[in-house]
Amino acid sequence: MGRHGRTDNRVETRTQGPGYGHGIRLGVRVFLLAILQVSVMPRLALFGATPDILLAYITVIAVTGRQEGRWKTAAISGIAAGFLADTLGGVGIGVLTMFYFAVGVSVSHLMRRFQYGFLEELLLFLAAIVPAAVLRGGVTLLYALLSGTAGFEFGAFFFGTLLPEVLGTLLFSIPIFLLFRGRD
Repeated sequence: MGRHGRTDNRVETRTQGPGYGHGIRLGVRVFLLAILQVSVMPRLALFGATPDILLAYITVIAVTGRQEGRWKTAAISGIAAGFLADTLGGVGIGVLTMFYFAVGVSVSHLMRRFQYGFLEELLLFLAAIVPAAVLRGGVTLLYALLSGTAGFEFGAFFFGTLLPEVLGTLLFSIPIFLLFRGRD
C-alpha cells in the first residue's frame, strides 16, 4: 500500500552495474597488493629479481573480469597500481603507471571476445602474462638506464635481471590468478 491507502504499483529499478562496493573492493585489493609489491616482494626475490604481483593482478582483471566494462576496470586498476607502486617504491617517475595502464587496456581488448571456463581462462591468462612480464623487464631496463647504471651489458641484464624477473612473475602469477579470477 502507498502513502494514501492506494496500491503502489511502481517498480523499483536498480542498475545492473557493479556499484560502489565493487570499486571499493578493487581499490583495497590494489592498495594491499601495492604494499606487498614494494615491501614484501623484494624480500622474496626469486632467482635474484623481484616478481611483479601487480602486473599479474591487472592481467587477471583484463582476462577474467566482468565482460561489460572490463577494459575500464583494468585501465583504472593499472593507473592506480602504477601510481601506488611508483609512489610507495620511491621511484615516482610514472613509468609503471603508464605501463600497467597499457597492459590493462590492451589485454582486456584482446580478450573481449573470449568467455570460457577455468582451463581456457588460465591458458589465456598465461598467454597474456608471458609477454607482459617480458615487457615489464623492458621497464626494468628503462629504470636502470634512467638511473644511470654504468656499464650496462645485455648478457648480464638478460640472465641476471630479465629472465629471473619473468620467471618470478610467472611463478607468483598462478596464485594471483587462482585468488582473484572472476572477482572483478
